[in-house]
Amino acid sequence: MKMSILNNKEIAIKLDKLATATVSSALIPTMTKNGILVGSYIVKPVDGFFSVNKRNEEYYRTYSKSAAMIIAGLMSKNYGSSHIFLVIDADRVANAMRNDIEVYKYHHSIASKNGDDCKKYIMSARFETANERYQEAKRILQQSYSKLF
Repeated sequence: MKMSILNNKEIAIKLDKLATATVSSALIPTMTKNGILVGSYIVKPVDGFFSVNKRNEEYYRTYSKSAAMIIAGLMSKNYGSSHIFLVIDADRVANAMRNDIEVYKYHHSIASKNGDDCKKYIMSARFETANERYQEAKRILQQSYSKLF
């Protein structure tokens, strides 16, 4: 019986091909001096937002870094615009609801201190509604993120 034994050089070449194929098919965010490279797109902070760029052309702006990275990943994997606009809308809703939640919590605590039960009830109801919308937007973002990374 003859056994085929690969020499070290052949093993190294096969492992290199396997590693190259694996890395090229996966989107690995990489920090650069210009921003975060996701596929062939750069995510960088601009005026309090996060911009998705390719070759100095801006494609989208988001409120959160994670949404910008998701969009860059979607664009790198050639997902349709409906997926991208779903992420943009979820990012917008999450940002708005996060701010509203803080306002409602503040006013609820003031109403509690002042004994204003009507205002406390109203702020509780608004808080619950905003929190539900916030959680739904975060769920959409997490689902999109898990598709890519």
